[in-house]
Amino acid sequence: MLKLFLLIAIFASLHADEKSMQTWEEMSPIAVDKDWIELNTREWLRGEFVSLYSDRVIFRSDKLKKQTFKFKDVRQLIIHDKQVINIDNRAKVVGMLKLDKNEATITTNGIDVRVNRNQIISISISSDNELDLWKFAVKLGLNLTKGNSEKTDYSSRIDLVRRGATTRFTLNYNGNYSVADSVKTTDNTHINSSFDIFKTKQFYYQPFVGSYKSDIFQNLQYRYTVGVGIGYTLIDDGTMLLQISGGPEYQELEYASVEVNEDKRQSSPLFSMSNYFSYDITSNLDISWKYQFKYMNNDAGLYTHDMLTSLSYDLTKRIDMNFDLQWNRIENPKNYQDGTIPKRDDYITSIKFGVDY
Repeated sequence: MLKLFLLIAIFASLHADEKSMQTWEEMSPIAVDKDWIELNTREWLRGEFVSLYSDRVIFRSDKLKKQTFKFKDVRQLIIHDKQVINIDNRAKVVGMLKLDKNEATITTNGIDVRVNRNQIISISISSDNELDLWKFAVKLGLNLTKGNSEKTDYSSRIDLVRRGATTRFTLNYNGNYSVADSVKTTDNTHINSSFDIFKTKQFYYQPFVGSYKSDIFQNLQYRYTVGVGIGYTLIDDGTMLLQISGGPEYQELEYASVEVNEDKRQSSPLFSMSNYFSYDITSNLDISWKYQFKYMNNDAGLYTHDMLTSLSYDLTKRIDMNFDLQWNRIENPKNYQDGTIPKRDDYITSIKFGVDY
């Protein structure tokens, strides 16, 4: 009888230890003055949550600084302060957030709201720290040739993005300038900007889309466009992103020179379509592709193509090297004052070094 009692006691003890171990694995830290993130590897990191956008979680720790994780690699997220959560097919919600591998619990006004984590479009901090919502990159290239011929090539690119829970603002600048034997051979500027409001995880509309372009060697003193549009995210899995957008715009332009009795200035409506694609080849190598097509009247060029392909390699956490290929085409370029016709296509390749924040 005593032996039976001892066996039962040992079995109960082992069962209790196993149950205790399972409870320990399922335990989560409490977010008091800092946030916590758990990866699928069961590793925990304590620090400050910054944002979730485009299936990327940005988290800052005192020791490791700012880190970016794929949303699918995050098992749990516990945030101590209020967040603005944009939920698919719902209005945005402001509250305390706890997210596990299956669902998100949002506590607002003492009420818990539970949603599937796949319904979350974005999360941004509800605070006065405006800088946390911005991301920018500056990339510069310089090539000098001396000797029998002298040539200097400058290239620069600036990408600026502000991401809120339901909105996104982008501003992109791309410029190229070249001088060979004291003669200017390249001089162009491209600026694109848009403001997007997300209604679902895939669909967004653009109350503002604008662009500015100047290229003397395409006989274009300037061209600016203003319009509206709609967009749709076709693919967004944390590794690959594919978006398409388009809509009506209005443009005004001025040519650098024109033949006698030709108008130097033109204005007209147009239709614009844009594509954006990016893919993470490895953890520190990615490729992106931006393409924009504009259709307009014949006097303004009929239609234009603008494409930028960039291969980026991270040298350090903040510094990267970029190989860029740029293609610009005007189907019906305007003749210069002397009657010569600019070439339809321009191709520019460049190597740039950049800093990201």
